[in-house]
Amino acid sequence: MQIIYSNSANVVATKHDFSIEFGTIIPILTPSEEQGKNIVVPQYQASFRVFHSPSHFKSLVAAMTDQLQKYEEAYGVVENKVEKIDK
Repeated sequence: MQIIYSNSANVVATKHDFSIEFGTIIPILTPSEEQGKNIVVPQYQASFRVFHSPSHFKSLVAAMTDQLQKYEEAYGVVENKVEKIDK
């Protein structure tokens, strides 16, 4: 089995299926317009996409919700930081 790190996911739904695209947001050092200064620009790199039937997706969401609840009971509430990156 191949293991890939992902710190970003995008979910898309159609009438027939759901897809989850996993990727990584990588900070890229980019020259700025100011002389001698650089800025960090987040760049998204897609890794893979998984398609699910609606019933399987619903089961997956329930399983993930259950695991998150158990995690938070053991280690504390996870802060939800949602950042949207334009592709």
